[in-house]
Amino acid sequence: MKKLIFTLLLTFHFSCTFAGDELGLLKKDISDYLTEQNKTPNQIIKYSDGNGNVARAVLNPDRAKRFIDEIRKGSDYPEKLKVALEQYKPISQNYMTAFNRSPGQYDTEYLDHFDFLFQLMVANASPIRNVNFDAIKDEGMKAMLQASAKMMQAMPTLFLVTLEKQIKDKKFSEAFTPQAVAKLNHLREIQSQALQTDVSPK
Repeated sequence: MKKLIFTLLLTFHFSCTFAGDELGLLKKDISDYLTEQNKTPNQIIKYSDGNGNVARAVLNPDRAKRFIDEIRKGSDYPEKLKVALEQYKPISQNYMTAFNRSPGQYDTEYLDHFDFLFQLMVANASPIRNVNFDAIKDEGMKAMLQASAKMMQAMPTLFLVTLEKQIKDKKFSEAFTPQAVAKLNHLREIQSQALQTDVSPK
């Protein structure tokens, strides 16, 4: 019982500082990106910029998959995901802001960031599906953890709703919209596969 609660608390903890190989590399690339971005605070880095390589390093969706596949092998998988999500916040904020502020200029970067973050969210929601909440006798603790679990599991779906609305509201440039639609369908498939793989708590 104590072990179960301890594991759950770790799962929801966002301030872990563990840095394994893949996580350490991601943190380093995010740090390098932020250092470069601070040189031009009024202009978010684009792929086409001279320093666009630092943006590609932290926005590449294929990297998210490689990162998740690697950390799944360890028992500290949930903790590493929390660290990655926390570290990724300033990246996400930058490209959400740029996408909304400069219509049509950050379509590719924004959609790559969206894919990367979505994959982290789906992976973050997976471990909690295996938790048997009925084993928690403290009703207050049980209710709190169930509420947190529900929120974590809902985030990927809410994220997709956001993307779908952005497409319907023509937030992407006309030429890029088909790519955004294709990405939406691709991310729905990722979520569907994750739900089929996970074991839901009884």
